[in-house]
Amino acid sequence: MRRAHGGIIRGGMVVDSDQTMNGSCVGDIAVIEGGTLRLNGACSGDLIMESGKTILRGALAGDATQLAGILTVNGAISGDLLIESGETVVRGAVAGDVQNRGGDLKVYGVIKGDLIEDGGTTWVDPEAKIKGDHIVRDGMERPRAPGSAGEEVAPG
Repeated sequence: MRRAHGGIIRGGMVVDSDQTMNGSCVGDIAVIEGGTLRLNGACSGDLIMESGKTILRGALAGDATQLAGILTVNGAISGDLLIESGETVVRGAVAGDVQNRGGDLKVYGVIKGDLIEDGGTTWVDPEAKIKGDHIVRDGMERPRAPGSAGEEVAPG
């Protein structure tokens, strides 16, 4: 596992192995096949998830685009989040819009912009905060939270 502690990484970086970043990055980050990124620090660029796994505990100043893989947002994204495919969990905050075009999205945190459902599966926790509009495109059906009206809960 590679670790970037303290310091600043200038220019973009490609993550193709297990990496933890506690410092800051000036530029874009791409996570590709075989990559696992634990971003505890800050990145002033964009995040592009082509594959792999990212756990964002710090701050991303740009946009995040998830083409595949697993993304967990426990920290903050200042820009927009676009999900084409993969699994995404938002427990932290996204200042911009979140658009799901074909992934599996679960929202527990705060979305300050719009939540736009164009495809995939989107589930919003009753305690989550969507400050913008929640837009569901034609033909989309929003899943209900377990235990909500109209949905059976398996006996426990």
